[in-house]
Amino acid sequence: MINTKKIKKILHSIGESLYDLNWHNEDYGLLSGYFGSALFYAYYYKLTDQKKYLHRMNCIIEKTMNALAEKKLLLSHCSGVSGIAWAIQHLIKMDLIEQHTTENIFEEADKILADYMLHELSKRRYDFLHEGLGVMLYFLDKLPDAKAELYLKDAIAKLETAVVTTTSGKTWKDYSKSRRIRKCSATYNLGLSHGVPAILSILSVLHEKKIAPNKTLSLVENGVQWLLDTKNNADDKCISLYPTAVAKDNQLHEVKNSRLGWCYGDLSVAVALHNIGTRLKNDTYKQEALSIFDYTLKHRSKENGSILDTSLCHGSMGVSHIYRRAYSATADPIYLNGANQWLQQTLNMADDENMPIGFRYHTLNGYENNYSLLEGLTGIGLALIAVLDTHTIPDWDRCLLLS
Repeated sequence: MINTKKIKKILHSIGESLYDLNWHNEDYGLLSGYFGSALFYAYYYKLTDQKKYLHRMNCIIEKTMNALAEKKLLLSHCSGVSGIAWAIQHLIKMDLIEQHTTENIFEEADKILADYMLHELSKRRYDFLHEGLGVMLYFLDKLPDAKAELYLKDAIAKLETAVVTTTSGKTWKDYSKSRRIRKCSATYNLGLSHGVPAILSILSVLHEKKIAPNKTLSLVENGVQWLLDTKNNADDKCISLYPTAVAKDNQLHEVKNSRLGWCYGDLSVAVALHNIGTRLKNDTYKQEALSIFDYTLKHRSKENGSILDTSLCHGSMGVSHIYRRAYSATADPIYLNGANQWLQQTLNMADDENMPIGFRYHTLNGYENNYSLLEGLTGIGLALIAVLDTHTIPDWDRCLLLS
């Protein structure tokens, strides 16, 4: 049984902590910084109907708009202008802010973001969080805007140019900054955060919206064919079904086992496959996704899934939210049960007196405070709101390609 009283208490504490912190935080990012808390207060307002949370949302927007006018910010989805712009569009669609209050700023920003997106993609920098791909999500949500459609068609052409054809299908090589710094050999990334599943997810939305439909369908179908072929062999007796990355011809480049989370691993692949299958009306993709979900429910745990905190990125609340979304899509109670089991894992961690509001983010240097959407309190709060508010679809998770 869900401990509603405890969740409400945690949400209240998160709401107060985020507001106190935001006036001292200079990271404006949607996923990495404080702007994600605008989404938290928007959905918390929908849950509670308390106007003070709507006021806090507006204060965050005002502070961010001032920063956009005065400072040179990053442009990425995770930490920069495109993520902020996506979130503002989302709040406009929720009827919580009026479009005319921001349209002047973003009329100027669109050309800058389009140039950045196309430049990054032309350099084969298509990391969803930090490079060109994430900007496509912003322009997707601007459709049917004519300029947005043109920008997206140009982006599709860049992605098509970068395709690598293999014996099992088509894919994209990982040229991300971290891999360039480490000077790794050719690698194909299997994470929804940085890799091929994100590219296929974005392309499937483009196909659904009938943007270059024939081209996007071909890219997605060949890409999914490649992705399915990266699955670990049963003879290897791995705990995970899919690795984190593969090298040429799907030979394992890194360890076979992957973590349990949004960013990488079996759930990352399953989410992408189910959403792609839904958009393309392809039951084969959806069935593979459900088989992965079922496997993880039976065989993955906090211990073998490397669950060390409660974050959305690769913590217990992210796992819980993914299963809750699977339940919403299928109405199968096993996913609701899985979501609630991982929710309880999260609430158990809240009893740690050494953590603010019971939650800290695990890093290589130990645990630290984190208030962001991706790795900290903002994301945990949004997922907890989704547990209680069964009348509001948690479409905020579109910023993580979860819907």
